[in-house]
Amino acid sequence: MIPAHLDPCEALAQVGLLFGFKPLDPEWSSWCDFLHEKQARVANDNASNIAVLAGRRAGKTEGCIYWLARDWRSYPGKKALYVASTIGSAREIIWDRLHDFDEKYSVGIDFNESRLEARFPNGYTILVTGCENKKQANRVARGKRFVKVVLDEVELFEDELLKYFIRSALKPTLMDFGGKLMLMGTPRQALMGFWYDVTGAPANDNEQVAALQAKWSVHRFNARDNPFIEYPGGAEQYFR
Repeated sequence: MIPAHLDPCEALAQVGLLFGFKPLDPEWSSWCDFLHEKQARVANDNASNIAVLAGRRAGKTEGCIYWLARDWRSYPGKKALYVASTIGSAREIIWDRLHDFDEKYSVGIDFNESRLEARFPNGYTILVTGCENKKQANRVARGKRFVKVVLDEVELFEDELLKYFIRSALKPTLMDFGGKLMLMGTPRQALMGFWYDVTGAPANDNEQVAALQAKWSVHRFNARDNPFIEYPGGAEQYFR
């Protein structure tokens, strides 16, 4: 029941809530001010399966961090996962940037440096690790439950390991909460394999690949799209 004599704007907001429309989170709005357009599209993507194909220095890691941190208040006590090709690589790519993110917004994240766990004030936790083989894939994912998973450096995974990791290890971890999976990587030299099938040119002549592509929300960008590169003239001038 909507109380009488409400301010018209407040009344409209409450009617929106009745129909499932959430008000814009002011915290999230302020965060988005620091993203370039294509990073923001990644961070705001609500698809179940997301693929980010981006070149070096395009800003895909920042977009991924904001995606992992978005709506953290809605996931008390739940876990998210960030995986790269090795645990050393995972730490190098994202750990310091998570610290920077926390410092920028004063979120109050508690960092466990030995376990590589970033715990938000409500218990929502981002786990950071690596995966080099099927044994590690099972260790990382078997018996776990996640609301979000990011698999980075996809181009470095052997195709059979990549497919096993996604289909047999990671996907089941997302089932309990209707979680979301994000794949990130640069283009491979070989125009073949699972990563190319997902992110390559539309395969209208291959029904199996076309069906696979239809399941993924794909983002593509490169360093030229990143206005935050500090080199004078940006990436365009650097390449020249």
